Amino acid sequence: MTGTPLPAWLATLGQAALAEVLAARADVCGPAEPDGWDDLAERLQQRRSVERALRRLTRPCVQAAEAAATLGQDATRVRITAQLDWPGSALDKALTTLERHALVWPGHGEVMHVAEALCERWPARAGAAWQAPFDPLPPGLPTVPIGAERVERTAAARLGEFVGHAAGMLAECGRRPLQVFRVAGMQPRALQRVMRAARCGEPSARLAVACAQRAGLLANDGRHLGLSPGGDAFTSLPPGEQAARLLLAWWNLPSAPTRTRSDDGKQLYPLSAKADCDGCVQVRHELVTVLQRVPEGQGAQAPEDLGRVLDWHRPLACDHASGRPPHSALLQEAVLLGLVAHGVLSSFGALLAAGDHDGLAREASRVVPAFSERTTIAPDPMATVRGTPSSLQEVPATCVFHCADTGLLARAVRHPALQGLGVRLLSPGVLIATGPRESVLMALGAAGYPAAEDPAPGPLPPPASGEPPPDFEALAERLRQDPYVPPRSAARTRPAAPRPRRPPRPSGSRPPRPSGRRSELERALGVVTREARELRSDEIRLLARAVAEDERVRITYVDQNGVETVRVIGPPYEMVRRNKKKLLKAICELRSAETGRQEERNFHYSRILAVEAVDGP
Repeated sequence: MTGTPLPAWLATLGQAALAEVLAARADVCGPAEPDGWDDLAERLQQRRSVERALRRLTRPCVQAAEAAATLGQDATRVRITAQLDWPGSALDKALTTLERHALVWPGHGEVMHVAEALCERWPARAGAAWQAPFDPLPPGLPTVPIGAERVERTAAARLGEFVGHAAGMLAECGRRPLQVFRVAGMQPRALQRVMRAARCGEPSARLAVACAQRAGLLANDGRHLGLSPGGDAFTSLPPGEQAARLLLAWWNLPSAPTRTRSDDGKQLYPLSAKADCDGCVQVRHELVTVLQRVPEGQGAQAPEDLGRVLDWHRPLACDHASGRPPHSALLQEAVLLGLVAHGVLSSFGALLAAGDHDGLAREASRVVPAFSERTTIAPDPMATVRGTPSSLQEVPATCVFHCADTGLLARAVRHPALQGLGVRLLSPGVLIATGPRESVLMALGAAGYPAAEDPAPGPLPPPASGEPPPDFEALAERLRQDPYVPPRSAARTRPAAPRPRRPPRPSGSRPPRPSGRRSELERALGVVTREARELRSDEIRLLARAVAEDERVRITYVDQNGVETVRVIGPPYEMVRRNKKKLLKAICELRSAETGRQEERNFHYSRILAVEAVDGP
C-alpha cells in the first residue's frame, strides 16, 4: 500500500493528539516506554494490542473498522461511506474514533490506511458487492418506575448477605485448606464445602472465592487454597471495610467468576485460568455508565434489555452468553453484590465507579450490621449473635484454647493437674480456664498437653486496585523531541556524485565476498517476530535475545486445552518445524520439577502470551 506509513503519520500529530492515541492504546506505553516512532508503530500494529483496542469500541466503530478492512487498499472515506450506506456525522464520529485508536489513519489524497491486524481479521471481499451493516444508535432501554428507598433496602440486604458468605468461606479456608487443581482451578468437592460452610448457592460461592483471591486474602500453592498471611487480619476488620475491599476486588476482576461453562462448552472450575478475560472489565465498567444515564426514579425493565444495550456499547469485549441474554453472568454478579437492584444503580455502585474507597466503606458500614461484642452460647453448643457472624469478641476467661482433636481436650479437662484452675469445655473444640494464665500453661505442660500460641495475623493486604495510568502528555512530549527520519531519506535527498571508473582488477586479486549470514540474534528475532503475534515488541526482543544467548525467560503460555500457565524455560533452544509451523523446543522447568529430570517441551510461538526476564538462578 502506497501512502503514509504509520510512523510518519504519528510524527505529524501534535502533542495533544498524540497523547490521545497513547491514552486510547495505553497497553503500548509499558512496561518499557516506546523507543522512538518505529517502535511505537510496531507496538500499535501488534495483533494482541489491536484486539484489546477493539474490545473498547462501540458497535458502529467496529462496523466501520470491518468495512475499512474489507476494502483493503481501496479504502477511502467515500468508499467506506458507500459500503455502510450511512452518510453523516455518526460515521464521521466512528472513523474519528478509529483514527484516535490508530486503527486507521489518513494517507495521501483520500486513502485510509488500515492496521494489518484488522485486515487479517476481516479479509478483503472480492467479487460481488457486499453491503455492510451499520447501527449508529444504541437500542432503547425500556424502564419502569421504582422507588429509591426500595432500591437501597434491597441493595443493602444483598451486600450484607455477600459479606456473610465471604466470611463463611474464609472461615472454612482457615479451618482446612480447599483442594485445587494445579491449573484448572478449584475442585468440585471444595466448592461444595464452601457452599455448605457459607450456606449459599454456587454463584455466590464462586463470587466470594474469586473476590477474596483478587483481594489477596487467599494463598494458592497449586494444590491447596488457604488463608494468606493477611487473611486473618481481614476477618477482624469492620464489616463495612470488608465490603468495600471485596467490591473493589470485583471491580477490576479480569473474569466473570459465576460462569460455569467456557466458550467451547467445557466445564469451568472456580479460579480457572481459562475464565480470564480482560473484556469483562470493560463490560463491567460500561454497565455502570449505562445505568448512570437512567432517569432518576426509573429502572431497567428486564436484564435482557440491559444486556442488549451493553452489547451495543461493547460488542467485542466478551461474548460468554451461550444462548442466554448477553452478559448475563456480569449482571447477576452486580445484583449479588448489591451494586444493582431492580434495574437501578445503587449508592454502592456509584461510589465504586467513582473509586471512593472511604465513602464506600462508610456507606456499607451504615447498612451492614456491625460485629456483636457479646454472645450467648447454648449447651448444644449454638452461638446466638446479632449482626454478621464472626469470631467471639469477649470470653469471661483468662485463657482460651482450641483444638481440632476434641478427644484430647476432653481428656485434658479431666486431668488432676488442671483441677482448681477453673478449666472447662466451652464447646467440644474449645477449652477455657479462669485461673492465672501462667499457672494454667505450666499445668498443661506438666500434664503432657503443651499449648502453642496462635500466630499473629499477617499484614493486611492493600485494597485491590488497578495500576495507575502513565503520564501520556509527558510521554507524547518525549516522543516528539525525536524527529521522524524516513527510511533511506538521506540517500534520496543527497544527489548522487558521478562514480569514477575503476581500473580493471587483476585476476586472482578479488577479495572474498562477505558471507551474508545473519547473526543468531537476527535470525531468532526474525522468527519470533513472524510467529509470536501475541507479544509486544519489547517481549519479542527479550525472547529472541534469550534464544540467541541461551538465557532463561518466564513465559505465559496457553496449552492445546486452553489452560494458561506461567513457566520458566531455558536452553538448549532449538527451532523445530511441525505441520508447516515453527515451534520452539526448550527445557520446561515446570515439568522438570514434576518429574525430577530435565524435560524438553515444544512451544507454539502463537500461544506465548507474555515474556518476562528471570532474575537469579
